[in-house]
Amino acid sequence: MKYKFLFKIFTIFLLAVFVGFLIFWQEAVSPADPNSKEIVIFSVEKGEGASEIAANLEKEKLVKNRLFFDAAVIFLNGVKRLQAGDYYLSVNMAPLEMARKIINGETAKETITIPEGWRLTEINAYLKNKGLFENGEFLATTDKNFSQEFPFLKDKPQNASLEGYLFPDTYEISVARVSDEMKRGEEVEILVKKMLTNFDQKLTPEFRTEIERQGKRGFDIVVMASLLEKEVKTLEEKKLVAGILWKRLGIGMRLQVDATIIYALGTKPDRITY
Repeated sequence: MKYKFLFKIFTIFLLAVFVGFLIFWQEAVSPADPNSKEIVIFSVEKGEGASEIAANLEKEKLVKNRLFFDAAVIFLNGVKRLQAGDYYLSVNMAPLEMARKIINGETAKETITIPEGWRLTEINAYLKNKGLFENGEFLATTDKNFSQEFPFLKDKPQNASLEGYLFPDTYEISVARVSDEMKRGEEVEILVKKMLTNFDQKLTPEFRTEIERQGKRGFDIVVMASLLEKEVKTLEEKKLVAGILWKRLGIGMRLQVDATIIYALGTKPDRITY
């Protein structure tokens, strides 16, 4: 009789634990407000652990209770895998979804694509139109001297811009830093450095050796490449025209290239006249 009573108590206890776990888990996978459409930028600082992040989420009212986020992190085995950064979060997201984003490092970023042949003014206008930077912030940053970090810029004349050195590609920008006026200047500099780093990586040791062998400066190659980009399309045409232009430069002859006139004018006229 005694054992039956203990078994009954134990069964009730297990059932209570199980029901309690189900209720707790239901909260962990349920958003605080499923009808909300508001999205906020939530920052996770370097070195913050699950308990600190959970406390901040509760403070921002993104979760009903910090314990739900803690449980989600443990369930995903992410205690040591939480990543610092800025994240798009909303009260219509479950704690489990928030934990997964922070563990995977799915930070709030804007993707930008810089096409080949764009001038600095065109990149500046593009970034302004996307609402990432104020007008002129990008141009002001490109006026800085980056030659200490990027030695390939040392043969660039002082009065020459970074035009041709900012490698066209797809880049990511931190949305949270852009929205913070104090950090926006740092973010635009990070972008410029990313583009210069990309250029540096494309400048292979073999290519650098060939430039030295020909007795040319890296700056000369960049200018020539920029002219060819605007003047001709195919690789074979570029090789042919490059040979002609190098010869013209060698004998002091006028280049007579439309691209130089268009660059000087800053706009493309309907027709290039004498």
